[in-house]
Amino acid sequence: MFLKLLDEYLSTIPPKQAEKRMNSIKHQEINEVRFGWAGATALGEGHCYRIQGKSFLIEFDNVQDEANHIHNVWRDFEGDFGRDIIREHYKNSDHYKHE
Repeated sequence: MFLKLLDEYLSTIPPKQAEKRMNSIKHQEINEVRFGWAGATALGEGHCYRIQGKSFLIEFDNVQDEANHIHNVWRDFEGDFGRDIIREHYKNSDHYKHE
């Protein structure tokens, strides 16, 4: 069930990237992925879930307007939006000691 849900999230990015990400999760961290649920299971009642691996976090929140308004996020700890902004900052900043 988890892999089907993960596939839904990955379907929003280009297929080659999605395949690479899915393979990485399956082969490197699948046994460390955790799922948490809070709230109701009845239609129209608030609920949320969180899926977290060592390299990513997914949160789904549906508690407003009789559970008719969702907030959803995917975080990639290794470089949101295709970049590792912190690593770039450390590498290029004048105030950080380069090695």
